Amino acid sequence: MSSVDIQQYLICPLTLQLFNDPVTAEDGHTYERKAITEWITQHDTSPVTKKFLSINRLTPNCAIKDAVETFERQQAQRNIQSDVSIADANANG
Repeated sequence: MSSVDIQQYLICPLTLQLFNDPVTAEDGHTYERKAITEWITQHDTSPVTKKFLSINRLTPNCAIKDAVETFERQQAQRNIQSDVSIADANANG
């Protein structure tokens, strides 16, 4: 599975950004805490399934948080390696 494939599981369906504080709601979906809290306050339902949701039943999703942190470290390492390769090519070229 490529990093692009993995990244799609690490993005909030509301913010379309990588998770920072992921929580799982009663609908089984994971959302960014601030975004889903605001959504539930306004709608009382899941943005995905339309089922009733309660702010009090949001559960931290530690696995997704860890996966995002790992993904970000790997991306940073790839960027460093890419920068080194470019610098080497420029020095030799």
